[in-house]
Amino acid sequence: MTYKTQTDRLMIMMKESPLISVGIPVYNEERFLKQTLASIVAIDYPNLEIIIVDNGSTDSSPDICRTFASQDPRILYHREAENRGAIFSWNKTFALSHGKYFFWSGGHDLWNPQCIALCCNQLEQHRDAVLAFPRTTIINQEGREIETMNESSFDSRNLSAEQRYVFVLRNLDKCNILHGLWRRSSLEGSVLFSSQWGPDVLLIAQMTLRGSFLSVPEAQWFRRIVRIPETQTLRDQRIAQFFNPQISKNAQEAKRILRQSKKDSRNAHYMIIRSEVSSLSMRIMLTLLTWYIFAVRQGLYPFSHLSRKIIRIIPKKWKRKIGLDPH
Repeated sequence: MTYKTQTDRLMIMMKESPLISVGIPVYNEERFLKQTLASIVAIDYPNLEIIIVDNGSTDSSPDICRTFASQDPRILYHREAENRGAIFSWNKTFALSHGKYFFWSGGHDLWNPQCIALCCNQLEQHRDAVLAFPRTTIINQEGREIETMNESSFDSRNLSAEQRYVFVLRNLDKCNILHGLWRRSSLEGSVLFSSQWGPDVLLIAQMTLRGSFLSVPEAQWFRRIVRIPETQTLRDQRIAQFFNPQISKNAQEAKRILRQSKKDSRNAHYMIIRSEVSSLSMRIMLTLLTWYIFAVRQGLYPFSHLSRKIIRIIPKKWKRKIGLDPH
C-alpha cells in the first residue's frame, strides 16, 4: 500500500492498531518525571493515549505535566486539588482511559520504545491471555542498571486457573508484572486497587483466575528504585498513608491500621475466590491454601501449623490439580 503523505500513513495505522492507554499516577515526581514522560511519548506505537493523574502535587510536577500535555495531543492531564491517596490516583487513571489494552507506569520509570508494541502483539495472538508482561530491569536513581529480573516463571499459558492462582500467591514478590500490558475487559469489574495490604497482589491474584499471563522477554522496561532505606516504623507509616494520606503519623496508629489492613486483605482474597471459582470443592481448597499462605507470611504459627496439617490430608490428585507438590 502506498500513502500520499506521512499523515495518511499514520491515520491508517491508528485505525488498524487497537488503542492502548497508559495510566501515570503522579505525586511530587519532579525529579524524574521529565525522563518518564519523554520515554512514554517516544513509545513506538501509533495508537496511544496517555492519562496523567496528578494527586495534588506540591512541587513542579504540575508544570511539567502541563508542558508535555500542551505539546502532545495524546496526553490527558487530570489534577486533583489535594492528595487523595495513591489508591485513588491509580484507579482514576484506569477510569479515565478508553483503550482496548492498558498499562500503568510510575512517574519515575522508563520504557523501551518497542516494549508496548511487542506486548500488544502477544495479546492479539493469544485471546485467552489477560496480561503480557515485559522483562524488568532495575535501575538506580542515576539510571544505572542494577539487575535484570528473570520472571519468566510467571508465564502461565499452560496452567489452569487454579494453578495460576496458587503459583502467584506462593511466589509473587516484587509485583513487577503488574506493569505489563493488560486486556481492558479483564480489568473491568475487578477489585482494581483497594485499600488494604497488598492491593497489587490481590489484583494480580484475581487476574490469574480470569486468564493466562504471557512473558515477553524481548520487551523491556526499567523500574527505578527511588526510596531510601527506612526503619520499620517509617515504613509502616508510609504504607498506612498510602491508603489514606490524612491519617495521623503516630506509629501506633499506623501499626493498628496495617494490622486491620492485612486482615482485610486476607478476606478480600477469599472474596475473589468465591466470585471467580464456580466449583465448591475448589473454592474450599483455594480458601484453605490462602489461609495457610497468609498465616505463614504474617508469622501466625498456630494457624499456619494447623492449616499445614489439614493440607497434608488433601488427596494427591487435588494437590496436583492446583499445582501443589504432592509429596
